[in-house]
Amino acid sequence: MRFAQSAPVGALEVYRLPYTSAETAKTNPKLLCLSRVNPVSKIFYRREPFGAVIVYPTQVARAVGTLAAETIEKIVSREPQSNIVDFVCSHEGYEERDVASRFVCECQDLLDDKNASLKLAPKNSAVMAGPFPALALPLDMFWEITRRCNEFCKHCYNNSGPRGFHPKVENIERVIDDFGQVRLRDLTVSGGEPLMHPQFSGLSSKFRKLSFHLSLSTNGTLISEEMADFIAETYDLVNISLDAPVSADYDKFRGRKGSFERCTAGIRRLRQRGVKVMIQSVITEASADRLDELARLLISLSARSWSEPHRVCRRLFGLSYAATDVSSSMA
Repeated sequence: MRFAQSAPVGALEVYRLPYTSAETAKTNPKLLCLSRVNPVSKIFYRREPFGAVIVYPTQVARAVGTLAAETIEKIVSREPQSNIVDFVCSHEGYEERDVASRFVCECQDLLDDKNASLKLAPKNSAVMAGPFPALALPLDMFWEITRRCNEFCKHCYNNSGPRGFHPKVENIERVIDDFGQVRLRDLTVSGGEPLMHPQFSGLSSKFRKLSFHLSLSTNGTLISEEMADFIAETYDLVNISLDAPVSADYDKFRGRKGSFERCTAGIRRLRQRGVKVMIQSVITEASADRLDELARLLISLSARSWSEPHRVCRRLFGLSYAATDVSSSMA
C-alpha cells in the first residue's frame, strides 16, 4: 500500500498525509456524497477537522471552514433558506443578515462549482484563505494488495513474480476498518497482479465501499468473461499496460509467451461491457519508432474510428516521442 505524498490539484497543493491512527478518522467521520446532489459534476466532499474539503471533476480543490461545512450540509438537507441564514447569523462576524445571506449564496455556489476561478476575500468567506491545510487522511490511495504476478516484466519496480507474497487479508481488512466512514476520492488496486490474489473479488467489494472512485491496475491477461462481468460491476476504471503493437515485442518485454493475445482479449472483453479502459505504455528504444502501429492498435481496441492514425498517435502520445511513460484513455 502506497500513499501519494503530495500532488498539485488545480491551482492548489493538496498534502496527503500517511495514515496514522483510527482516532484520526473518528475526528469527524461524517460524509456527504454530493454526487447525489449534483450528479453531473460529481463533486467529492469530505469532512475534515478544519471543516471540509471539496474536489471538483476539474481537480480544483477547495478547503472550507467548519461553518461553511455545516452550512453546505444544511443546503444539501434542503432546509429552508431563511433557517440557514438564521443559523449563519448566530455566529460571530455574521450578525448582519445581508452578510449571512451572501455567505449562504457562496456555499451554494461551491456546490455548483461557480467559484472555480473566483478570487474570494478572506473575511467572511466560505473558502479558507492561506495555504491548503493538511488532511486527516489521504484523498487518493494506491494499494498493492499482492506481490504475486504471472509475468516477468523487464521494468518491474517492486520485484513481483510468481512466488510473490500476499499480505494477510486480516491486515488489509484492518486498514479498511480503520478508515471507518471517511471516504477516499480515488483508490487504485494494484500489485503485482491483483487478479492473482485468491480473495480479489471479496476485497474489491470492500474497496468499493471505501472509495468514491475505484480503479484497477492490471496486466489484463487474467480477465476471463466471468471476471470481466465482475470488474464491470465493481470498478470505474481499469488501467492496463500495453507497450508494443505486436505479440513478439510485447511478449519479450513482458517475459511470457502469449501475453499479448491474453492482454488484448481482456481489453476487448472489458470494452464489450462498456468499461472505461486506460492504456499505459512504457516507451522504450524498441518501441519508440512504432508508435503509429501502437496507435492503430489502440484505435481498434477502443472501438473508435479515426481516419488518420499518425495524427491520432501524436494526439495520444503528445508531440514529442521522447517521453518515457505515456497514457491514453479509452472512454
